[in-house]
Amino acid sequence: MKVACIGMGWWSDVLADAIKRSGKLTIAACYSRSEDKRQKFASKYGCRAARTFEEILDDRAIEAVYGASDLTLSIASGQLAIVHETATSGWWAAQGCGGFLGAPFFVDAQHGWIGLQRGVGGLSGSNAAGLIATVDGGATWSCVDGLPSEDVSSVWFADASHGWVTTRSDFSGAGRGLARIWRTEDGGRTWKVALA
Repeated sequence: MKVACIGMGWWSDVLADAIKRSGKLTIAACYSRSEDKRQKFASKYGCRAARTFEEILDDRAIEAVYGASDLTLSIASGQLAIVHETATSGWWAAQGCGGFLGAPFFVDAQHGWIGLQRGVGGLSGSNAAGLIATVDGGATWSCVDGLPSEDVSSVWFADASHGWVTTRSDFSGAGRGLARIWRTEDGGRTWKVALA
């Protein structure tokens, strides 16, 4: 499987070394806002240094993307866009839904969802977090309505209509927040609490 690494730092090397040891994955490309960091990573791991995040998303040979830094995304006109690569280098806030990218979950080649979590720096805790969805294999994404503005920690769908997400209202991790499991029977258009 060909993967791309987004965000360069010490953790990207740890993950890249694990990928190489697996023998099952190949790092095909990498991206960082820092040209120096992406060139060094590309040279070290023998992959292509993409000039933009969109170049990674447009490359149909890439089968998976992993974020190795505090990568924060938002939806702009149906497209994923990088808002900030690290929560410690500035104060930012995304428009619409946005936040730290969770693990993608696809039930087929077209239908997928990604949970988002609020950031930890500056105004990032004000981001809506939540869930984004695609019905065209990731070409476009949209914010999913009907869930509260809470961190989505896990996503699982049985098919394109029936799914569950776990949310947590305490994004600081202090343990005082409300964790809930939500379910949908219409592909995410409406949600009901299944367990609180």
